Amino acid sequence: MNQLLSDIQNLQQLDFSRPLTPVNDPALAEIGEALESLRVILKRYQSRMNEQLTDTVRNELVHLIAHELRNPLNSIIGFASLMIEESDITDEERIEYLSIIKQNGHSMNEMITRFLTAQHFDPTQDNSPH
Repeated sequence: MNQLLSDIQNLQQLDFSRPLTPVNDPALAEIGEALESLRVILKRYQSRMNEQLTDTVRNELVHLIAHELRNPLNSIIGFASLMIEESDITDEERIEYLSIIKQNGHSMNEMITRFLTAQHFDPTQDNSPH
């Protein structure tokens, strides 16, 4: 009886990792079996919810990264286009545009490096060599 109560407390704490201890008392055996079936179902449900959460977080992260990279990339494209299309750009303007392109390139590189570093240290990711 004490073990059954302990198992129920584990379930209440959302700990579905351990199989319940079989109940020796015939009067409680059916309850124990029902609780074990419930534990298995809840464990599967919890696993699916974690997978969905991981997918949601991953999708939001990809969206955020794409958005953050788009700003400096648009700046690089815009200033490079100006340099190609405008023939009357002064040397001073050209140096300024190239400086902006370089600065935005470094900004993108830093964002990508931070992302890759975070991916490397993320314990939920499989970082093993393929």
